[in-house]
Amino acid sequence: MADQQPSPAGKPAQPRRLLKLTLLAYRHPSMSEAEFHTHWSQIHSAKASAHLAKCGIVSYRQYHTPSSLRAQLAAALPSLNLSDDQIVDYDGFVELVMPDLECFEKVRDDPYFKRVIAPDEAVFADMARTKVTVGWVEAHVEGGEVVEGERREAYEDA
Repeated sequence: MADQQPSPAGKPAQPRRLLKLTLLAYRHPSMSEAEFHTHWSQIHSAKASAHLAKCGIVSYRQYHTPSSLRAQLAAALPSLNLSDDQIVDYDGFVELVMPDLECFEKVRDDPYFKRVIAPDEAVFADMARTKVTVGWVEAHVEGGEVVEGERREAYEDA
């Protein structure tokens, strides 16, 4: 059963809102863009996915942002009137959805992470330049349909 937030006496407990931890990543300077995207998508994900699930991560997604697509952005979306300094230059984003941040600490504290995943990250990612943020998800359109009310937020029991 999912952890639930405490509730006042006599009222049912509310499911816990899921958190999304996003890591904004740069490729390792020794790798080409193609090498980075291939390694991250095929090699790293194979090493990390089962471990993340084992530690309570609900969702692991990679968002690849190659320079070839970023270069097209300003011209493709003229209504945004973007300048070059408004387009982020990260090579990718990692999205990890979890019930609490302790899950991420559990991932990193595990001997498998230290032995296998961390050394692999050092091969393809510039960890010193990685940025991190955390928040929650609200969906307002899913599958082409408008989402109404409480269904907008991602909950552990959803």
